Amino acid sequence: MKKLLSFIFLLLFVIAASTICILAAPSDSQAVEKFGITGGMNLQKGVETTFDSSRIISGTAEKDTDVDIIVYKVVENAEGTKLIELDKYETTVGLTEVFIEDVDLVEGKNLIVVKAYNGDKYSEVSAVVKRKKSEIKNELRQGIILPGQR
Repeated sequence: MKKLLSFIFLLLFVIAASTICILAAPSDSQAVEKFGITGGMNLQKGVETTFDSSRIISGTAEKDTDVDIIVYKVVENAEGTKLIELDKYETTVGLTEVFIEDVDLVEGKNLIVVKAYNGDKYSEVSAVVKRKKSEIKNELRQGIILPGQR
């Protein structure tokens, strides 16, 4: 029993570690001042789930910071994981020091990467959002689904 529990915990750790959100900056540059995500991405969770076809990403950064929001479709198969770029949204932070962008999501896993550039300063955050089919939402609204009924 202990071996089984150890294996399950190890498996859960590997799955969680492969989808953890990372805040990264190259070692030769500084982080963008006041950069942070205020909505649309939960950086503490490994994966979020939604039925929505879009997500509003908002955040803060110092004035004149260029912000790129890139949405990738995550395709996993026997050969490994592949990222397919779906959309790229570009904006420049103004006097309010706030940015906001409505990004489209596809069904399945979406990797959202937010990159901020200001001179030689750079910051980046990412999160995975899993969009479920709307049929599942309708089935959940209609009642209880027993295993094997799909």
